Amino acid sequence: MSAARRVAAVLPAVLVAAACRHPPPPPPPAAPGPSIRDPGGVGARTFDRMKELAGNWLAGDLPITFEVTERGNALVQRGPFFVVWHADGNTLAAWVVAPEGYHARLRSTKIADGPGGELMIELAVIDTGNIVPDEPTARALALTLTPNNDGLTQRWSFGESLDAPPRELVLTRTDTGALPPSTRKPPATPPASPEPAPVPPGS
Repeated sequence: MSAARRVAAVLPAVLVAAACRHPPPPPPPAAPGPSIRDPGGVGARTFDRMKELAGNWLAGDLPITFEVTERGNALVQRGPFFVVWHADGNTLAAWVVAPEGYHARLRSTKIADGPGGELMIELAVIDTGNIVPDEPTARALALTLTPNNDGLTQRWSFGESLDAPPRELVLTRTDTGALPPSTRKPPATPPASPEPAPVPPGS
């Protein structure tokens, strides 16, 4: 048998074998690159406003504290979760450790000024770890900060269902002396007493 006939006889079997093989799996997607620091971006400006929360707060009877740390690069919230706030490129980010033991990373999806000067921030969870199956975990957070930085609302959403009831914390500052000078309300001063009218000479 000639070489050409031998190739023609073997070729169909080779094609069938190749067709039966599973294609190789696609390569995993490349990890996103690191975010780039942008001191003038909306993320940095929002974080600077968040740092003005430093001090003591109450959510009902629950004490909550905010502390600026790491040379001004992080804001730590203690209660009811442990949260580390920080700028992340052009966004605001948070790392949360819950009392249940799981942790989550959040990143802002919306930052906007309200009609009355309040700051509104929406964050979504980008990953979680150390979770317990069938236990709800944080998936989103909405913040509203009053114009004078003396009131803050945190609306936490949990689980996978959009209908799951959120947990809303309404925080009130308890140490108004910790407010930055630019946001403190000036103390009320009594009106000055009018100067007495001069007495004409010879009267």
